[in-house]
Amino acid sequence: MHSIEQVCSGLALRHCLIEIVLRQEGRQTTGHVIQSVGSKRRQAANDINMHITEHAPQNLTHDKKITGYVPSKTFQPLFIGDESQALETGVL
Repeated sequence: MHSIEQVCSGLALRHCLIEIVLRQEGRQTTGHVIQSVGSKRRQAANDINMHITEHAPQNLTHDKKITGYVPSKTFQPLFIGDESQALETGVL
């Protein structure tokens, strides 16, 4: 697992986005990442998978119905504190 401090700013922004969408919409798909940051589908999938495997393995649960992820019952954001912090940093 990598520490949050080791994540570059662009990747950290994408991790913030993943957590904000999970919190706000209750789900996360590659489409959310593609639409928000303009990445390709493979990069969006890599970002979500990295979030799961390297930072927050207990935060997301795969949901076959939406072909994406939902927050787990133990979801604890690592890259955002709360919505007010995200608004202050301009992530939303």
